[in-house]
Amino acid sequence: ISGNGSWGVALQRGASGNRVEGNYIGTDASGTAPLPNLSDGIRIDAEGTGNVVGGADPAARNVISGNEDDGVEIDGADAEGNVVQGNYIGVDVTGTAALGNLSAGVYVDGASGSAIGGAGDGEGNLISANGLDGITITDGATGTRVHGNWIGTDATGTLDLGNGQDGVDIGDDADGNVVGGTGDGEGNVIAFNAEEGVEVGGTGNAVLGNSLFGNGAVGIDLRNSAATAGPTPNDPGDGDDGPNRLQNFPEIDSATGDGADGLVVTYTVDTAPANAAYPLHVEFFLADADGDEGRTALGVDAVAEADAQTERQVLLVPDVPVADGDRIVATATDADGNTSEFSAAVAVALPGTAAAPAPAGGGLRLTAAPNPGADALTATVTVGAAVRSARVAAYDALGREVAQLHDGPLAAGAHALALDAAALPAGVYVVQVVTEAGATSRTLTVVR
Repeated sequence: ISGNGSWGVALQRGASGNRVEGNYIGTDASGTAPLPNLSDGIRIDAEGTGNVVGGADPAARNVISGNEDDGVEIDGADAEGNVVQGNYIGVDVTGTAALGNLSAGVYVDGASGSAIGGAGDGEGNLISANGLDGITITDGATGTRVHGNWIGTDATGTLDLGNGQDGVDIGDDADGNVVGGTGDGEGNVIAFNAEEGVEVGGTGNAVLGNSLFGNGAVGIDLRNSAATAGPTPNDPGDGDDGPNRLQNFPEIDSATGDGADGLVVTYTVDTAPANAAYPLHVEFFLADADGDEGRTALGVDAVAEADAQTERQVLLVPDVPVADGDRIVATATDADGNTSEFSAAVAVALPGTAAAPAPAGGGLRLTAAPNPGADALTATVTVGAAVRSARVAAYDALGREVAQLHDGPLAAGAHALALDAAALPAGVYVVQVVTEAGATSRTLTVVR
């Protein structure tokens, strides 16, 4: 469907429930060279609802590339519940070469409840090499769900086919949209775009669980008209307002651990309860090479209103190796979906390196027995010299505290601390000790 004087495909005047599958729209018959339509590749407007462009089956994939305007435009407040899934938008049929649409890959203009991608196998789109944004969400668009896409990369998710402006741009008048998510498969890969990874206007626009790296500007930018482009500084108590309420980002004080069983992150989010909806959802990432964006998820924490603006420690048990000197960043999202920009990066310090504090008296050891065990377990903490403050706690695999064993000073020597595991489900737990002189942790398996 190529070489037409206007749109390639137009779903208008209430056209609903249609499926557009398995086409080359804007390319030649090989899918490797442009034969552009002179406007959008596909346009859905005027009360068009429940239409599906593409699908999870590879046979349903459209190649929507080379057009003179947007790849796909969904236009108008009455265009509801339309779905764009499993397509190649702005690249050739192989997914490895640029064949961009002149404007945006997908342009959502005032529509509601649009789904761009999905969490299931094959549902994500490849949206790359377009002249403007990968995805634009604007003019009152709401309820847009951007899940599981590759935006700015090739089909492998690793090579540079960046879009000409932002990966995702959410306009000042677009509220209540979601880029990524907390469920399996909902996060997007957003990389190599010429400007921001995600630029946010409006409020309640959540940016969660994505992998952002190699973008030309910051990974997440709250488009604050009172400031220049780029990072927006935190303010005391978070009383300022703007896109996503200018939610303050977490301020990371330190990240320490033993490099195997866990990573202890000390941080604060300076947001008063009057200025955000609690609880806050905090995400931690390994930073990209520039240290500006969160590339690899490490874990999450939840901040209750009772803990607002206080220093916190969270034990993360990453699924990926973390080395001394690696940098981590974090975001905070309030209960209304207002996500912050990324924090400043902080380097990880592991014991046994120059950056790590020396244990008091030359020794801090932790053992747990029996391991595996069932009900009555013992964690033994040995310190080489007295410490003023020692906190010993057990955490589940999601980093949630399940038991506190000790919180206070410890004299030099060995201290056997009881852990009642009778009520704990079977699984792997982490016992962690943090003192002013250092931190260490050990895994513990509970069996039934």
